[in-house]
Amino acid sequence: MKSSACKKAVSLAALLVLLWMAAPLWGRKLPVVQAAPTFTVTSDGVLTDVANCAGAVSIPSTVKTISGSAFRNKSQMTSVSIPDSVVTIEGGAFMGCSGLLKVTLSNSVRTMGNDVFKNCISLKSINLPKSLTSMGSGVFANCPKLTAIDTSASGSFSYENGVLYGGTKVLAIPSAATVSIKSGSTAIEKYAAISNPNLAYVILPVSMRSIGSNAFADCSSLYSINLVDPISTIESYAFARTGLTSVSLPDNLTTLSPCAFAECPSLQTVKDGSKLVTVGQEAFAKCPSLQTVSLSATVTTLRKSCFDGCSSLKTVTLADGSQLTTVSDYAFMNCKALQSVNLPDTVTSIGTCAFYQCESLRQIHIPDGVKSIKGCTFQGCKSLEELYLPNSVTYISPDSPFSGCVGLKTMRWTAGVDTIPDDAFRGCKNLQSVSLPSTLKSIGDHAFAGCTSLKQLSV
Repeated sequence: MKSSACKKAVSLAALLVLLWMAAPLWGRKLPVVQAAPTFTVTSDGVLTDVANCAGAVSIPSTVKTISGSAFRNKSQMTSVSIPDSVVTIEGGAFMGCSGLLKVTLSNSVRTMGNDVFKNCISLKSINLPKSLTSMGSGVFANCPKLTAIDTSASGSFSYENGVLYGGTKVLAIPSAATVSIKSGSTAIEKYAAISNPNLAYVILPVSMRSIGSNAFADCSSLYSINLVDPISTIESYAFARTGLTSVSLPDNLTTLSPCAFAECPSLQTVKDGSKLVTVGQEAFAKCPSLQTVSLSATVTTLRKSCFDGCSSLKTVTLADGSQLTTVSDYAFMNCKALQSVNLPDTVTSIGTCAFYQCESLRQIHIPDGVKSIKGCTFQGCKSLEELYLPNSVTYISPDSPFSGCVGLKTMRWTAGVDTIPDDAFRGCKNLQSVSLPSTLKSIGDHAFAGCTSLKQLSV
């Protein structure tokens, strides 16, 4: 019994000693041994996937091409070294590597595709070797911490004052706040500064000719850029969702591309250039602060939804001698503050829902040349008081083009229309007088339903 008790005492003492020795480690995390990366490489040297990708990664020398999916969204990798064997890095290869801090390229890489390092939000530094001669668009899109691009060995690219150049083209402005593009530059490439949260002020040289799609998209702090007159191309979404407060379009611009300035929350005024012909689809859509727009005489076409959702837009000024011919579908839809539009006599087409829910619209001139009133064109224009349809109008859509015009008091025709469709004026409760056209043959069901103030119908 004594021997057994002694053994228990010794065991307990040993346990206490072990606990005492382990005390300094209490509360600490034990080191985790990270498994080495496993590379999947095809027989012809294409790296297609990497497992256990974390920390500093060195690519094996058997790799010649890094495929577009090899490292995509590998968020635990912090640095990567590209060996001398690699010639091509395909588009999107490192896209979404949110923890990547540093990239070292060897002097063998010749080509990088589109979006290679897109959304590498922690990337701080990279070198561009002499061997690299071809680089796709958006390579450094949304890399807001990238401040060091070493081009000292490169013969094709240069990095100056926060701007990456490829000859006369601006390839990237990843993180700079204030930028003066150097003289001689002719183009801002697409996605060049996309999602740069710091960019506030840009000065362009008179040599500039084009601005690519999404070039400054989502630069929410960008409030000023001088669009010099020689610029002839502004591509789609070039300035979408930026912080611009005013826009003066270049004199050499003839076509403004779709969504070029869409969803700019602070944009208040727009003045076009002297040669603008077409305002593109949704060019200024959903700019809730936009108040005034001035269009030159050369403008002939307002594309679909070009000012849709500009809820503060009050004034659209068309220059004397305006050659406007087409107001497309939804052009001014939901422009709730718009009070008047004096369309020139050159207009021949007003699209579906063109002025839908323009709640403040009091008057509009419909030119003699417009042949049809399309569906919901003036629906919900509750402040519209008087409307005259010229003889050229021969068709009214059955899709309630005047429904909900509760302020409409007087409606006049002289000739042209032979049918007033069903529900055409439903709910126009203040309509008092309607002068019907001499060509009228039929009035549809409920055409004047709810017109409780209607006192006079005359032909």
